[in-house]
Amino acid sequence: MWNRKDMKAKGKLAFKANYWRCVLVAFIGVVILGAIGGYGGGRASSVSTSEEGMAALMNGDVAQYYALILGVMGSIMLISVIISLLIYYPLSVGVDRFFIVNRNKPADVGEIGYGFKNFGRSVLGLFLSELLIMIGCIVVIPGIILSYSYRLVPYIIADDPTISATDAIKKSREMMKGYKWKSFVLDLSFIGWALLSGITLGLVGIFYAYPYMFATYAEMYKVIAGNDHPVAASDNQFINTINNASDAVGDAVENTVEKVVDKVGDVAEAAGDAVADVVDNIRKD
Repeated sequence: MWNRKDMKAKGKLAFKANYWRCVLVAFIGVVILGAIGGYGGGRASSVSTSEEGMAALMNGDVAQYYALILGVMGSIMLISVIISLLIYYPLSVGVDRFFIVNRNKPADVGEIGYGFKNFGRSVLGLFLSELLIMIGCIVVIPGIILSYSYRLVPYIIADDPTISATDAIKKSREMMKGYKWKSFVLDLSFIGWALLSGITLGLVGIFYAYPYMFATYAEMYKVIAGNDHPVAASDNQFINTINNASDAVGDAVENTVEKVVDKVGDVAEAAGDAVADVVDNIRKD
């Protein structure tokens, strides 16, 4: 049963029972992963004010200035994708795995290696879910809604060593039906801690708020996963509209992606057959 205060209380107890390890893993989850994610924007900004960039701009060579920025941004995007594939995605799954295990007993920091042990599923699951969200972001609100639809993907992969990446994505959408608004409100309930963390230059976040939030979200996942019954429709028409829009957009996006993948597969297969036929004919001749 969904009870926000109860989930936060249980999360706090689990976090305090394994305090320093939770602090370390949350630090990895927020600070290190955040630094990886923010690498691209910071590097692009520094290029725009670099000596080469400013010299081109001062000489009136605007084309060279923008060509320099675009070239560097392309390189940064490639590096960011590689870092995400090799580090960010599996580490994210590992962090969630740690806090899931920590619910029942003090977890070992080594649990964060789970995502690397299940590298393919971790990378593919998070990559595809982010791709679906990006497609949904063509329209801003559906993109935000979809981010809640696929919120449980890393938890599902972290909790089930047998599930495939695509099944984890579908399962997250099913599990989050009726819970997107509740999850949004749960996020809002931490706004005071976020402000306090900002005022203290992140110290409160590192040593208390972040591990507390991670532990609570692990509780949230288990509450949703343990609910075998469909969530009743809300009395609030706005919330029902949000939920229905999310499901409709999710279905449309996933169906579109499926069709594109099928078409690309058909083209690839046809190209392969054509090459094979040519080689076979050459051999016969």
